[in-house]
Amino acid sequence: MAITDSGSIGSVLCSPASPVPLASSIVAQVILFDIQTPLINGASVELFHHARNVPATITLLESLDRVTGVVLKAKPRVLTKGMSGKIRITIRAGSISETAGLASFSRLPVETFKTNKDMGRVLLRRDGETIAAGIILSYDT
Repeated sequence: MAITDSGSIGSVLCSPASPVPLASSIVAQVILFDIQTPLINGASVELFHHARNVPATITLLESLDRVTGVVLKAKPRVLTKGMSGKIRITIRAGSISETAGLASFSRLPVETFKTNKDMGRVLLRRDGETIAAGIILSYDT
């Protein structure tokens, strides 16, 4: 077995022959919860993936119909409460969580939801509030 990351909390054990990819950005389909402030391009959030929470920046790609998944608008200006959308989440170097004692990093071990349902889920938080949850559609290493 090999450790794909720095060996701290949230690291993933995997076979050296088939390592889990480390992503610097991901594209996710998310649903926004009951949030007070809309989500806009360039918004800073905390990305939670298993035991890891990392600082990230949001780029809005599409707003989607919650039921059918049909694209309602490409490159929307905002996503508001209850909306569904496709977003790019770019991981920033550094760590928000001092309690976890995580080292500085800019990549995260992930899989797409289609490949691995457990490794393909994310949560977004801002100002101590969970604002969205979603699934990973693709990633960039």
